[in-house]
Amino acid sequence: MEGSEHTVDGGRLPAEMHVVTFKSCYLTQEAALKEQDGCATLVYFFKLQDAPNPAFQPIVDALLDIQKAGSSKKITPTVITSLVRKFESDFFLYWGSVSTTSCTHYLMWLICRIPIAVNVEQIDALRFIFDENGEQLTRNFRQVQSTQERTVLHVNPSPSKYSTLLQVPNSVTQIYRCEVIYNKNLTSDSDSKTNSLILKLSLEDEQRKKRKKIKKYKMLNNLQKYIYEY
Repeated sequence: MEGSEHTVDGGRLPAEMHVVTFKSCYLTQEAALKEQDGCATLVYFFKLQDAPNPAFQPIVDALLDIQKAGSSKKITPTVITSLVRKFESDFFLYWGSVSTTSCTHYLMWLICRIPIAVNVEQIDALRFIFDENGEQLTRNFRQVQSTQERTVLHVNPSPSKYSTLLQVPNSVTQIYRCEVIYNKNLTSDSDSKTNSLILKLSLEDEQRKKRKKIKKYKMLNNLQKYIYEY
């Protein structure tokens, strides 16, 4: 499922949200866009999980009223930090641009390393918005652009550098460290390539030593230790 304009390690995420800000001294966004230091765009990626995100649901509920181009809908004000994170440390920054129908504006881009977790139904709701011609808005992202000698800065980085994007805190999706052990009792069916496996799941929280049995899992050569994502 592709939807993000920025790519991460060569791949796109399901969606990307832009929060456009401008310097108050320029009074309006239109005036600020004409200045080189007038605007900054905060970028938040979306990642899929099983459960819906309650902080994002008010936006999803309002989408039914803004499916046509040019329509608008007021939603109940809420604390914005319940959905998006502050840019205090450990984020990416670069000077880029944004193109409109008339010209190109230069602005600062700040990219959050921690995605916003939503489920498939919430992402699908974004696919049923239409443009001025009544066409469904899908894959409305630009092709990957050249860096044009721009420098991407990692501001005040954290020690977590195992991945470009970090895991969503308290997400339904969890990473388990698994040790695969063969069950010597082969299945009785004719497919000798299947076997019962017991995964010893070692968690770094209260779910330590939890066990899960998977039946008729295809055997692979030289199975030792793997990382599984649920």
